[in-house]
Amino acid sequence: MNIQTKAAFKYKIFSLILLFFGPIQSKADLLPAQNATLTLIDSSVYLVVSTPASALTGIDDNGDGLISNSELNNHDTQIQQQFQERFRLTDNGKPGTPVLTMVKDPGINTTSAGFPYIVVLQRINFPSPPKSLLLTTDLFGTNKGEDKLTLQATLGKASDPESRTAVVILEPANNSQRLFVGGWETFTKFIRIGIEHILSGKDHLLFLLTILVAAAGWRYWLSVVTSFTIAHSITLSLSALGTIRVEASLVEQAIAASIVLMALHNLLRQGTHTRGLVPMVFGCGLLHGLGFASALSEMGLDSGHRVATLAGFNVGVECGQFIFLIGVISIITLIRRFIPAFTERLLTQLASTVAVILGGKMLIERIEFLNQLLEKIL
Repeated sequence: MNIQTKAAFKYKIFSLILLFFGPIQSKADLLPAQNATLTLIDSSVYLVVSTPASALTGIDDNGDGLISNSELNNHDTQIQQQFQERFRLTDNGKPGTPVLTMVKDPGINTTSAGFPYIVVLQRINFPSPPKSLLLTTDLFGTNKGEDKLTLQATLGKASDPESRTAVVILEPANNSQRLFVGGWETFTKFIRIGIEHILSGKDHLLFLLTILVAAAGWRYWLSVVTSFTIAHSITLSLSALGTIRVEASLVEQAIAASIVLMALHNLLRQGTHTRGLVPMVFGCGLLHGLGFASALSEMGLDSGHRVATLAGFNVGVECGQFIFLIGVISIITLIRRFIPAFTERLLTQLASTVAVILGGKMLIERIEFLNQLLEKIL
């Protein structure tokens, strides 16, 4: 049987296989790169996973970074074996039994030379409905953007009103996730995610820095941080629950603009008075809450534990803010103790100047036409 005949035969078989994989929600030829779906019904798990060509070993015969039809056919069994070994599901430490594995081209993002990724379908059976389903994988590619896999996990049939859906992000440093966990575990998990998000969010930290250096004193610091916290909690909750919706790109631009405006206000205001700062911080906090909501939507609210997800993430953000607040205030205190000449006003001007520069750079990068203009100039 030649390659063309084998491909046609496999496509017909695939149509029949879809009947076997009936509960799967996403069609394989519509699955984008770096995405996956997992559906758990009773004691069976149905998987559809886009797998980067660069994640597989011994498949790319000509070394062009793509998987051609001939390579796909010649290494079908090898791909199935690698997937079974490197995309693992266990229940209380016990692996399930793969009943069927199917490999297919993605049908999109293809060239005449081949495909940057392939789609693997698999059904896994467990002796009984899993109680503690753990997913572990190292199927990450080596090209840009291939170090993250977004997986939508569904418990029950999508048509069932009691079905539960969650989105998890898998990365090399966080390549193991327990699925369909309880409310408390969801809450504590998102506390950690919230802390990590705020401490790695350069824009949010830069904004916090601009308001912390605007003036000194615990009364001032407490008032602006409280104002910021209340504001972003409001819009985070409303946006995450779908009450309000704003384009994420516009939110990111507005957040960068808020950094620049707050820093300029620090540089241009006369004297040391702080009148009007708290309302300004509150308004900016509403924008930042929408940014937090965008980040949370990418990770996905667990539809079975929405309150626990949202509450945990919000608590984590507050914990992260508190850690940053203590760090900045400690540094300010040390500077003022050991370098008396380094006045409060000088510190405000220095930090705000840095914020204007970095915030302006963020704003240009986030406004596409400005970014393109800058690239042409440079």
